[in-house]
Amino acid sequence: MARQEVYTTVVKLNSEEAKNRLKELEDKVARLKKAKQDAFSTGDSRLGASLAKDLKAAEREMKQFKNSTMSVKETLDNLSSASLGQLEKAARHLEGQMKAASDPSDYAKLENQLSKVKEQMLQLKGATRKADEEAHRMTATLSDLKHASLNDLNFTSSKLKSQMADFDPQSSMYASRAAQLKLVEAELERIHQSERRVVTLMQQYDKEIEETNIDIKETKRQMQLVNRTIYFDREDVPLPEGVVYNDDLLGLPVFDTDGARLGSLTAVEEGVRGMYYVVTGGEKSYRIPVVDEFVKRVSLTDGVVVALIDGLEL
Repeated sequence: MARQEVYTTVVKLNSEEAKNRLKELEDKVARLKKAKQDAFSTGDSRLGASLAKDLKAAEREMKQFKNSTMSVKETLDNLSSASLGQLEKAARHLEGQMKAASDPSDYAKLENQLSKVKEQMLQLKGATRKADEEAHRMTATLSDLKHASLNDLNFTSSKLKSQMADFDPQSSMYASRAAQLKLVEAELERIHQSERRVVTLMQQYDKEIEETNIDIKETKRQMQLVNRTIYFDREDVPLPEGVVYNDDLLGLPVFDTDGARLGSLTAVEEGVRGMYYVVTGGEKSYRIPVVDEFVKRVSLTDGVVVALIDGLEL
């Protein structure tokens, strides 16, 4: 087949010319086969040999046309589904036709086709490279789950689920991916549990720090009051029911549980183990711990009732 014929076929991919050319070649081969058979059947071996030679050339031309032009046409008609090898073959074929082109418009058409082919090649190579990188990432993650990052585990989980969606649930490939996914999700759960424990510990730690800061502030405030006299207006400090100021107790009469008057409450002292009431009588004085065991009742109107035991006398 002449170079110009191949070129024309490639340029006019949207027409029926390529198919028509193939049909012409097939018809030519068929005619030569029949003529050769007729020649040999009539005993004209010389004509038969000549036709056999022409037949081989025609078959070679048709085969070349199918392997080059028609396969390239098929590729150009289906760029999105073509393999990288098919695209590379089409690109070489178009580049060859561009070298033989003499018409500028034909050259421009070929150049446009070649541009589309190369663009698809780049996309396919990029997709192939991305697929290889993703496969490598999944393999590395599955081979060392304990040391895989959270991002890699989530990525692998997503990819396994996507792959499983394409497989028959009864197939071995589906079962294999499901087993791998189970391991990945178990590791993800282990990480999430660990993260929750860390969050809990951090919250507890923050709470302890906050409480410690409060204690420090209170301690500092209290330290500022050490060895100082505090004055305040009674009206500014309301007391709970049943609680009185120590100064209001001074001078109150003090009685024992039998009703006998022991004297008057003359002082309220603070000791190591708590508060003490000092009771001064005519002949005896007492130092009574302010606890329920000894102080039975305190009334600003009726006085104080205490229970005495040996050892409270001063």
